[in-house]
Amino acid sequence: MTEERMKRFIGIILVLVILALAMGCSSAPAATKTTPAAPAPAAPTTTAAPAPATQAPTTAKPAAPQTYNWKMGTTITKAQPLLWVGYLEPFAAAVKEKTKGQINITPYGVGTLIQGMDQTKSCASGVVELTEAVCGFDTGLVKEAAVGAGLIASFQTPQQANEFWYEYKGGAALDLLNQAYSKINIRILAVLTHKTPMTIATTFPITKVSDFEGKKIRPNGAFAPAIEALGAKSVTMPMGEIYTSLQTHVIDGCLQAWGILDDMKIAEQVKYMIVDPLWLPVAGASVCEINLGVWNSLTPDQQKILQDSAREIASKNLIPESEAKNQTAYNNCLKMGVTPVTLAPEEAKKYMAAAGVCWKTTEAASPVNAQIVAMVKDYLATKGVTPPPY
Repeated sequence: MTEERMKRFIGIILVLVILALAMGCSSAPAATKTTPAAPAPAAPTTTAAPAPATQAPTTAKPAAPQTYNWKMGTTITKAQPLLWVGYLEPFAAAVKEKTKGQINITPYGVGTLIQGMDQTKSCASGVVELTEAVCGFDTGLVKEAAVGAGLIASFQTPQQANEFWYEYKGGAALDLLNQAYSKINIRILAVLTHKTPMTIATTFPITKVSDFEGKKIRPNGAFAPAIEALGAKSVTMPMGEIYTSLQTHVIDGCLQAWGILDDMKIAEQVKYMIVDPLWLPVAGASVCEINLGVWNSLTPDQQKILQDSAREIASKNLIPESEAKNQTAYNNCLKMGVTPVTLAPEEAKKYMAAAGVCWKTTEAASPVNAQIVAMVKDYLATKGVTPPPY
């Protein structure tokens, strides 16, 4: 092979190789440009609140019991120890002890906060939470107060009075009385019955009923109709004014307990007192009252403590202390110059007939009074006691 042919042959081979390469490149699949997918959005991350530090469990302290500091009005002063020392102070002490200091009662003497005749009204309006009051002064507020004062010549012993109010027919009479008093925002806790005879004491001599004609007599509350039935004029005033009113002849006498005649020295201003017959061998005109709203705010246990204490202290203290005091008070009245009077039989009948007028007016005052008077009659019949005629 000539050199020329060799060159041509090599050239052809180069051309073929180049063509072959060119064709291979054109037939190869084109490279695909891949755009990387956008990363999926990251799930929101929640940052957990740090766990609270572990604390030891605590026990809640019970709320401290509410403490009550109450004022108690009275119709008396400390100069009358039977009710003050014998009832008011022991009652307050018993309630404080039984309630473990939750209820503290402070009694105030008459005239300190309120006048004696305004005790119930002031308790009802909230001036004081409790009061010792005389029902006979309340007849202008509630008609049934007249029967609460006690009927003349009814109960012969304080035990009879307590049995009637608290036990006879399940205490129905006191329930009726409290229904009436609830209308003036008052609840009666106890009837303060004690063995203290009440008598008419006068500055003028008494031998017959007609001696009372035109005289001015201070009654004890609801007993005014009986005083007027004697022919006298009834003059109402606080107990604290009796002494000076007798001294200055504003009144000529009063219906009062032997113990009061002695304690308040009223016996110094009177000369005579009727001792036979007695209109009231048992005194029970006073009551222990509580504001009804205050009562309703108490727990049943607190209510029971108050009511039980009010009644128990009266029975435990007032009855025996009044019995022990009676003879001493009577003797002291005699020492102060008072002459005891026993009425002749015919005059005694007239005197007791006047007491019957009090029953009649009390009975007619309201339907509730009529119910209670009927119950008193029924109860007295079981004891062989006959009420005065009317």
